Amino acid sequence: MAKRSPVMTKADILDVKDLKVVRKPIKAWDNREVCFREISGEDGLAYNDYITQIKKDNPDISAKTSLMAGIRLLSMMLSDEEGNLQFTEEEVKALGKKSLPALMELISCAAEVAGVSSTAIAEAKNKLKNAQTADLPSS
Repeated sequence: MAKRSPVMTKADILDVKDLKVVRKPIKAWDNREVCFREISGEDGLAYNDYITQIKKDNPDISAKTSLMAGIRLLSMMLSDEEGNLQFTEEEVKALGKKSLPALMELISCAAEVAGVSSTAIAEAKNKLKNAQTADLPSS
């Protein structure tokens, strides 16, 4: 009979470091790698509440709102290799100054690591692409 491992105590459960850090190369930045920490249950619920409130306030979500929602997700996930988050909520607006292609790639990677549905990712990407091409000057 195989020996069973001991049952975890409450302290063991709370001490387990279970938020994995995933490294992803970002093509827009010459394939330099960025770390994304898995989203915690608490942060996931807060993000879900944020998205629910956005949809309630304005069911026709704009490209700007979609981008800001993606940037907020990045603030909850961009980390160093040990899983320490890189941005505070106050610093998150600075991410909006990065190039749109880089932001779209970062948001897509974050959504993938967070387990956000591929449909939601596609919808956000389409809104952002449409906004990007709509802003181009016509010939």
